[in-house]
Amino acid sequence: MPDMRFAPPPSLRIADKSGGLNQISVRSFNERLIMSLLLQNKGMSRLELGRESGLSAQTISVIVRSLEQDGLVVRGEAQRGRVGPPTIPMSLNPEGAFSLGVSVGSRATDIVLIDFLGKVRFREAFYYDTPALQAVKAFLAQTVPEVVNRLKPNSRNRIIGMGVALPSTIQSWPKVGGDNDWKEFDFETFLAPLTDLPIFIQNDITAAASAESLFGEAKSLNDYLFFFIGARTHNRLILNQRIYAGNAGPELKPNLPGVLTLEKMIGGQETKTSQLWRFEEDWSAFGQTVDEWTTECRDALCVATSQLCTFIDVRTVVVSGITPPRIQRSICEQLEVNLQGIDVVAANVGPLGKAIGAASLPFISRFMVHDDVEHSV
Repeated sequence: MPDMRFAPPPSLRIADKSGGLNQISVRSFNERLIMSLLLQNKGMSRLELGRESGLSAQTISVIVRSLEQDGLVVRGEAQRGRVGPPTIPMSLNPEGAFSLGVSVGSRATDIVLIDFLGKVRFREAFYYDTPALQAVKAFLAQTVPEVVNRLKPNSRNRIIGMGVALPSTIQSWPKVGGDNDWKEFDFETFLAPLTDLPIFIQNDITAAASAESLFGEAKSLNDYLFFFIGARTHNRLILNQRIYAGNAGPELKPNLPGVLTLEKMIGGQETKTSQLWRFEEDWSAFGQTVDEWTTECRDALCVATSQLCTFIDVRTVVVSGITPPRIQRSICEQLEVNLQGIDVVAANVGPLGKAIGAASLPFISRFMVHDDVEHSV
């Protein structure tokens, strides 16, 4: 088997159904292998697919023909100018499958619909100062069907599932007013009537790391340390494209500064701190305070990375989060100066990484070669 350069983790919980899949069903291992290669490498010929997969030319032809008929892969333009007949590159069809992703956070809930290449087709967000369960439920109940209906009717039957990314702290969130307890709330039961789709539930930081591994800058990386700067900053360790998490680590420094830290630093400034949670903003209104926070964030990430490198030889750090691009680049540039010999990469999946990672879970389950073992360190 070839070395797959991504291996997203299993979801924490899957509520599988027979409905909602239509003709887009679970694929055979060899079909998954071909689609995994095409996700990893855009535009591969049948010859290249055979060489990378180890499958025979006849098997490749049968698989490619089947995937074409199901609309999951498309042909590119013939490549001429070589010895022998022209080669025809194959790619995943962006319209071949769609998936919904939901990310529930302490300041915002996001809903996205992505295509087969991870591009966000539609996105809706609900912002709040305090996560009130009843308000989040109302947003989901109204918005999930609306997002589905934005697709053309002939594309809706290609929505193969819904993923949900939840923070590890959600069970400790306080009640608001007469709300039910977050600890007792079952997203799976609540979402099931909204759409006849399988539901996948995953930790939000693991989902964000998965999104970057599948669709982002980390697609070509084997080993790296992943940071996501959100309300708080969390990290995941990726070794040989396996995402490692667990009670024993690698949360090296739980008090890494996040956007909540910046909000406290801004304190009594008149400018509304709600701008911090809308990543469309550039944070320029907060002036010097942002620069001070950026430096504090850089120093904390540097310490956390150095701690890990004492035990594991990691040469790449990937930084993601809800910070504006300018702030993210600044943190990465400063961090790379301080971490001699380590490459620091700005993630390009971006602030919606948690929701996109959630939406990728149905793709992984139905179409990709993946590891079914839970990893911890």
